[in-house]
Amino acid sequence: MLFEYMFVYLMIDVFCLVFSIVIFTKINIDMGTEREVNALRGLTVVLDAVWAMGTYDTWLMTRAATGIFEAMTLLLMGIVAYCWFLYAEFRLGARYAQRRRFALYAAIPVFAVVVLYATTRFTGLVYTIGPDATFTEGPLALLPDVVFLLYVVIATVHAVIRFARERSSVRRLEIAPLMWFAIPPVACGILDIFMHGMPVMALSTFASVLLVFMSSQDSRINTDALTGLNNRRRAVEYIEDSISGIADGKLFGVFMIDVDYFKDINDKHGHGEGDHALQLIAQGLRLAMDGHHGLAARWGGDEFLVAAFLSSADEPAELEESIQRSIDVACERSGVDYDVSVSMGYALADRGESISDLVAEADRALYEQKAEHHVALKRSR
Repeated sequence: MLFEYMFVYLMIDVFCLVFSIVIFTKINIDMGTEREVNALRGLTVVLDAVWAMGTYDTWLMTRAATGIFEAMTLLLMGIVAYCWFLYAEFRLGARYAQRRRFALYAAIPVFAVVVLYATTRFTGLVYTIGPDATFTEGPLALLPDVVFLLYVVIATVHAVIRFARERSSVRRLEIAPLMWFAIPPVACGILDIFMHGMPVMALSTFASVLLVFMSSQDSRINTDALTGLNNRRRAVEYIEDSISGIADGKLFGVFMIDVDYFKDINDKHGHGEGDHALQLIAQGLRLAMDGHHGLAARWGGDEFLVAAFLSSADEPAELEESIQRSIDVACERSGVDYDVSVSMGYALADRGESISDLVAEADRALYEQKAEHHVALKRSR
C-alpha cells in the first residue's frame, strides 16, 4: 500500500512538472507586455522546482531533513505567490505597478521570510531541530504562510474591484481568471487539513496556472498584447454589431487616432520607449472611455480606434478633447520627459453603412487634422 501511495504521489508530481515545462515553452511575448511574460515565466519555473522537490515527502527521512525540505518548499511556494502577484498587478495595469522599483519593493516580504528562515537555527522562531534530530515548529511557524497568502489575497481583491468597475466585456473576460486563481489552492488547502499527505496542493496550483495560461491564449484572439486594448478583429466585430443595431435618434461614431511624430519618439528614445508611449495612449483611451458606451482598440502600428454611442451632436468634439486630456494625464503620471499627442478624425455612422466606408471617412478627417498639426508645428519653429 505504501509503495502504491508513493507511486501515485510521484506520478502526480512528474505530471505537473512535465506540463509546467510545456506551458513555459509556450509562453512568448505575444501573450502580453515583457514584464507580464517574465512574471508568468518565473511562476512556471519556480513551480517546476516545487514539483521536482515535492517527492521528498514520499521517502522515509529524518524529521530534521523533512523539516528542512518543508521549509525550502514553502519558500518556493512563497516565490510562486510573489510571481503571481506581479503578473496579476501588471495584467490589471495598476498605476503603481508601472514604477521601475515596484518588483523590488514587492519582494521585501519574501526577503524578510528568507532572513527569518536563515536565522531560525539560532532563534528558533520558525522551527527548531533538537539534539535527537527532532523537528519542532516555532512560535512564528505560520507567519510565512500568512505573508505569502497576502500576495494572493491582495491580487484577488484588486481583480474583483477592477472586474466590478470595468465596463468592457472583453476586458472583464481577461480579468476573470485573475479572480479565480486563488480558489483551487484555497479549496485544496482546506481539503489538505483533513487529508494531509495527499498531493492536492500540487494539482490545485497547477490547475490555477493552467487556467491563467488558457485565458491568456484565448485573449490573444481579441486583445492586443502590447497595449491590452481590443485588437482590430474585435473592433470590426463590435462596429458591425453596433451599426446594425443603431436605433432612431441614436448616434454612433468611429474615431481614428494616430500618434503625432511617433517615429521621432522611436528614433530619440528607442523602440522600447515607443512601446511605452503606445501603452500610455492605451491608458488614456481607457480613462477617456470611462462612462461611455463604446470600445477602444489598437487598429495597427501607432493607430488606434474608438467606437462609441453618442448622446448628442456635440459629444464627438467633447470626446476628442477628453481623449487628449486623458493621454496627458497618463503621461504626467508616468513621468515621461517627452510629449505624446495624437491627431483624430471621426465619422458618424448610418444604419447599414459599411465599415470600410465609415473608417475611410474617419481616416480622411484624421489626416486633415494631422496636416493642421504639422503646419502648426512648422509655424512654432
